[in-house]
Amino acid sequence: MRGSQVLTTWDELRTGDANGPVMLTVDFEGGRAVAGFRALAKLLPQEWTVLAARPPERVPGDEEEASRALARWRDDITAGGVEVAGVLANCAGAPIAGYLAESLGGAASAPRLVLLDPAAASADVLVEAYRTALASLPAAPAEPVPAGVDLTDGLGEPLGLAVLARRLSRSYRDHAGGVAERLGVSQDLTADLARLFERYMAYLVVAGLAADRPQGRSHTLTITSSGFTLEEARDRGERIGTDVPRARLLADAGVATAISDFLVRPPIFLV
Repeated sequence: MRGSQVLTTWDELRTGDANGPVMLTVDFEGGRAVAGFRALAKLLPQEWTVLAARPPERVPGDEEEASRALARWRDDITAGGVEVAGVLANCAGAPIAGYLAESLGGAASAPRLVLLDPAAASADVLVEAYRTALASLPAAPAEPVPAGVDLTDGLGEPLGLAVLARRLSRSYRDHAGGVAERLGVSQDLTADLARLFERYMAYLVVAGLAADRPQGRSHTLTITSSGFTLEEARDRGERIGTDVPRARLLADAGVATAISDFLVRPPIFLV
């Protein structure tokens, strides 16, 4: 991999040739029972180096802090002198990947962009993730959103993503701690779960911010799993629909081949 500095916001999923292409990946894999980019990296050409964005540790306090988190991924790559050939994203990581692809190159030289089941990080997504996480706890609350968790501001208006994420993270941490106390198990276990959940909330907040930034220049391939409905606003560039289940999309050899072919194909210049 080109570049001499140590990267601080990226993890290496696979090391390729010293002068081989570098691919960036954006996803949140922690604790989910679906194939991630670690599985896909094993199926890509051996000379490729594959890096994964490291999610923020805490929920941003405001949009300015979220912007800095977004910029750190980009600045780490540019400061390290890494030449990026492609940026890949799964689900809510799509807007982050779009931002990275376009900010790491000009209109004609931006890395290619591959989106797998792209989706937006909205307030509804955060709340659904919270409900799913709570339901996975032993002795989980019976109600979908436990009493005392207000999802609006004092005037009944929806909360901003950062405020909502902090509120949901705090509620999850309290419930997880209560479960540990009732079951007589170590608080360390539920504390680890709470930290993982907060990192997921932080990741979604930054993804939500990235979605508000203008995008559209990068050469894009979108791949969807079986039954996935692509939002009309995201239906740009090339598209491949598959019959692969969502949970196995990033572990499918045919999907890996399609991605490899797209990323190494010579550019087409229209005159």
